[in-house]
Amino acid sequence: MIYGRSTGLSPVSVVVAALFWTWIWGPIGLVLSMPLTLMLVVLGRHVPAFAFFDIMLGDRPALSPAETFYQRALGGHAEEAVEQAEVLLETRSLATYYEEVVLPGLRLAAADVDRGAVERSAMRAICDAAKETLVMLADHIDIDAHVAAPDVATGPGKLEQGEVICFPGAGPLDAAIAMMGAQLLRREGYTVREQSRDRLRGEGGEIIDLGDAEIICILGLFDPRAASRMKRVASALENRFASSRVIIGVARNVEPAIGIEDIDTALLRTFSDVTHAIQLARLELASGAGTCDS
Repeated sequence: MIYGRSTGLSPVSVVVAALFWTWIWGPIGLVLSMPLTLMLVVLGRHVPAFAFFDIMLGDRPALSPAETFYQRALGGHAEEAVEQAEVLLETRSLATYYEEVVLPGLRLAAADVDRGAVERSAMRAICDAAKETLVMLADHIDIDAHVAAPDVATGPGKLEQGEVICFPGAGPLDAAIAMMGAQLLRREGYTVREQSRDRLRGEGGEIIDLGDAEIICILGLFDPRAASRMKRVASALENRFASSRVIIGVARNVEPAIGIEDIDTALLRTFSDVTHAIQLARLELASGAGTCDS
């Protein structure tokens, strides 16, 4: 077993390989069983056509945590997703779990819809399962306050945390993204008001009431086209509420966007980026108010 871990082979594969190669070549096969099996595992890790060797013989999990979350959300098994989360949260903060597991898992779902592997109608079930998971994890207290987490509290200067209004985008997974972002902002000390996308569109006679909020966040999974639309919405809101700033996030894909270099805050990649952008916007507003007062 120790030999298997040191080479990247599972304990079972070490035993099976020894028996198989001994059966094929006798004592010589026993001697060569580990090198030959390890060669197959390495081949599987670097050549997609032989990936099944790595899955069967290697010691790495078949699915990453993000893939496992996506699988359970796709099946509507929020309880199983929470069980996975409880294990992972023993070694990481909730913010890190959201950034490294839930957000990438929802990106996987969006990518599968884009390539036609999953019906778009399945997105509602995935979103509902993700939201149910987030509700059950909302009151989680990190075991260790020093567990490494995304640097969401650092930035150029510190201001007393204020009020933020969060709207989901129009995508099928955006409600879960907005709920996740709102939770993380509350953990950073912000007062967050979550409002429906209908109010953002002005449907049903609903209007936006900023109250004391200076920051409006529009959160979802945005591709370049959706980000362009959201930027126009953001410009309209900033023209309407001159003393506010609109933050848009997050990117549907982590790869750099092509052909939209004029969009900056529209394609923030992580919730850490969103929090950092809020800090910059509040500093900008504070410095502008100070200039006017002087």
